[in-house]
Amino acid sequence: MVPGCYLIAFVTSSVLLVCYMLCAFVRYRTHRLRLQRGDKSFLPRPRDLPHPGNMLSESMKYSGIQIAYFLWGYYMLQLMLYLVTMVISYFLVLPLLGVVSSFYLQPLWTLLPTVVLSLLVNYVQIFVSRKALLQDHCYKDGGSRERVKALALDNRRVYHNFSYFLFFFNILLGFYSCLLRIVKGILLGLVFLARVDLSGLMQGYQHWDFGKVIL
Repeated sequence: MVPGCYLIAFVTSSVLLVCYMLCAFVRYRTHRLRLQRGDKSFLPRPRDLPHPGNMLSESMKYSGIQIAYFLWGYYMLQLMLYLVTMVISYFLVLPLLGVVSSFYLQPLWTLLPTVVLSLLVNYVQIFVSRKALLQDHCYKDGGSRERVKALALDNRRVYHNFSYFLFFFNILLGFYSCLLRIVKGILLGLVFLARVDLSGLMQGYQHWDFGKVIL
């Protein structure tokens, strides 16, 4: 099982690394063509650019930094995929096949009811909000020209009752949503670590990302 998990991680990370390289080349070519046409809309605003001396320094370091990020991204992605496949194997696949004890499935059966209940409450709130809590007033969306409902509240008492009685369920939903946000941040940060054309930091803190460049 361990060699199989490593093989999956190795092949997947290798394919993704090649895709990252191709994406970098395609984006570089696309931006060069746009610059030749005089289109500079994708460039940062002049006030957001670093000092010209820093920009020249970054351009000299770009090739080495790109290779280093590719290598780091490749090995970190391989490690992450290996751990994920091991967890899935020992906590889901092998217990279902009867190869290992069903004890490993116990955490899944323990968490599954609360996760299902949280998702059910979430979709019930979405359904009720769309079908019962909005007025029938519609307007045309300028982009798609489709008629959509306006953000105009109807059935105010139902809205307040839902907000009151589902308060504790929404706390539980927020708990799982927060965990999912953390997992997504870690996964996306590791998956796109090799992409120096994408920043791994949120907007407003991207200047802290010393690996991000403009291709």
